[in-house]
Amino acid sequence: MFLGRVIGKIWATRKDASLKGFRLLVVEPIDHEH
Repeated sequence: MFLGRVIGKIWATRKDASLKGFRLLVVEPIDHEH
């Protein structure tokens, strides 16, 4: 599993029809070392 933090949203003027109703988000990975 990868952990991440949402840092923004993407607005698209054109998207694939299969993505209708989905939000596109910019995610920054959170790096945890054990």
